[in-house]
Amino acid sequence: MKKIIGKAAFVLSLSIVLIFTASGCSQKPQPESFTVTVAGGTGGGAFAKDADCTVTAVVADGKFFTEWTAAGQSVSKLNPYTFKVTKDIELTANFKNLYTVTVAGGKINGQASAVIKEGESVTAVADTLGGKRFTGWYDGNTLLSANAGYTFTPAGSCSITARFTNTFTVTVVNGRINGMTTAVVDENSNVTVVFDAGESKVFDGWKIGDTTVSTAAEYTFAVTADVTVTAAYHITLITPKNDANQMFNKKPSGYSDMIVEVDRQKDGDNRVTVFTEGADYAIFYLYTSSAANKENSVGQFKMVQTIKGANAIISTMDGAHSINIGSTPGDYFFDRVNNAVFYAFIEAAVGQSYDRFQSYYVAAQVKGIEGSVYRDSGISEIGTSAIRQAEGVNITVIGGTGSGTYEKNTSCTVTATVGEGYYLVKWTVDGAEVSTDNPYTFTAAQDTVITAVTAPIPEEKFTVTVEGGTGGGEFTAGEHCTVTPTVPEGKGFIGWTVSGVQVSASASYTFTVTADITVTAVFGNLVALDTPENGSNQMFNYLGYGDGRNTTEFDRQKDGEGKSKTAFTQGADYILYYVYTSQTADKAADQIATFKLVKDATGGKIMTMDGALSIGCGTEPGNYYIDNSPKATYFAFFEAVIGGSFDQNQKYYFAAQVIAVADSIYTDSGISQIGGSYILYNR
Repeated sequence: MKKIIGKAAFVLSLSIVLIFTASGCSQKPQPESFTVTVAGGTGGGAFAKDADCTVTAVVADGKFFTEWTAAGQSVSKLNPYTFKVTKDIELTANFKNLYTVTVAGGKINGQASAVIKEGESVTAVADTLGGKRFTGWYDGNTLLSANAGYTFTPAGSCSITARFTNTFTVTVVNGRINGMTTAVVDENSNVTVVFDAGESKVFDGWKIGDTTVSTAAEYTFAVTADVTVTAAYHITLITPKNDANQMFNKKPSGYSDMIVEVDRQKDGDNRVTVFTEGADYAIFYLYTSSAANKENSVGQFKMVQTIKGANAIISTMDGAHSINIGSTPGDYFFDRVNNAVFYAFIEAAVGQSYDRFQSYYVAAQVKGIEGSVYRDSGISEIGTSAIRQAEGVNITVIGGTGSGTYEKNTSCTVTATVGEGYYLVKWTVDGAEVSTDNPYTFTAAQDTVITAVTAPIPEEKFTVTVEGGTGGGEFTAGEHCTVTPTVPEGKGFIGWTVSGVQVSASASYTFTVTADITVTAVFGNLVALDTPENGSNQMFNYLGYGDGRNTTEFDRQKDGEGKSKTAFTQGADYILYYVYTSQTADKAADQIATFKLVKDATGGKIMTMDGALSIGCGTEPGNYYIDNSPKATYFAFFEAVIGGSFDQNQKYYFAAQVIAVADSIYTDSGISQIGGSYILYNR
């Protein structure tokens, strides 16, 4: 019913309007007007329809404009805001807060502080400080973030602080920290350093500067500053092997020289040297017994490399005496060093107590480089190879003078002490008469006790009858008588006999007269010695090696079986060599010089005719030769033989002759043919 009434009223009103219009009634229309109401800003009022209206939000401090709303709906985010008015409208300016964010120890947008709109996020970035490590962003003591770049949305104005801790560098020498040689760690943090153990390394302790701070191979400590920690250690060098004289082996060569090895050890089939890393030099200790206490050496010398890995010398500890040694590390030796030079060196090493008849044994030790991690090796075994300059024999004289130690096979002279009214009857050894001479000279071949037997001089006289010679007559008992033969023409002297027994082979025979005696000179037909064979250079054969050394055979001939035989047959005194400038020279007339080959208790030697210069050449007749004689020594001898006419560019050829013992039945041989072998200095 209400709806019907409303509709009727509307129709009635419309009808009235239409009636007024239709009837021609007129009235001026009024323009439409609308009201704009502004909350939080300016620009409101009454506006005609479709008029422009501009509203402006008034922003208070600490705020910022966000938008205009009408009836709770957003209409614009502009400020000022212009629009056409089409109706009444109420506009509200909406605002949010502005926050000030302040940072310490960092930056926001490159600054120490920033104003941030409510609801926006911001990123604080911590400063990078040398020697510092960032630990976190804090609000007071509250940790906000552990990240150096911290993004957050402020709930209001705030202040945040970046905190840092000191950092220090730990450097480790000869060790590791966390597997590395350096590490950067926080102040007061505990770290552990570990020694780099290696083969042969012996740990001594950790050092900071010169102070030892720990002897444990793993050392933990708190870090309060930059620090370098050094692991001190040492390496003990390997003790040389000398159980088979590997470090020192003296090899007499059978000549006047010798070979001595000073740096030979074995590693399987290979030679190794003591000059390993860290080795400064090798020291050799001398002992008087192979069973000596190693601490009781009587002398020392050392071996030093003059060029690392190459040349070396041995020298006394003070460096005053030295000898160069050849070859390479692991094979250092000196070959055929002159005896006089070598033993002068050993004498200097031992000092005043040196005894040329003493055997000296050797042990070796490797000395580490001073100030390095390398320590001296132990002392090796004392080897069994001995150094002895001369073999001595002890001569003991009873009833006379001359007792002492003599070099074996050298001359020894003893003198009987004969009291007044006494005479020397004889010298005896083990009860057997050896001589009646006073003084008496003999070869000291072995330890000998020799006794001078004396007796009172008798008053009686004795007669010495000489058959075939001179020197006889009447003598007082105890007197010495000397007889000499009268050699018939075409004969040679053989010896003296008494009652058919030969008492001397010397032409001049001296004895003590103790009874009547008849001494008979025995003669025989002369015997010419065989002329040496030299058709194939058998008596003189020069073999030049072309390396500055020379080998020469002096006494080699062949018997029927092709074996070596000697020119020193019975009756031979020495071999005489003639020197020529041509192989076709006249043997008798064209010789320019001579020298000789003699033999004694020690072997053979060649010498100038005056005996002023000689060279040893072995110990075995039929095999006398010099081997590897240095060129300078060799040709100095021949220059002395030939004299002022010696020419380095001249070939010299040789012939040989056997010279008979004087006053014997033997006569000199003929001169051999001149051989084809020659010597030439400038080969």
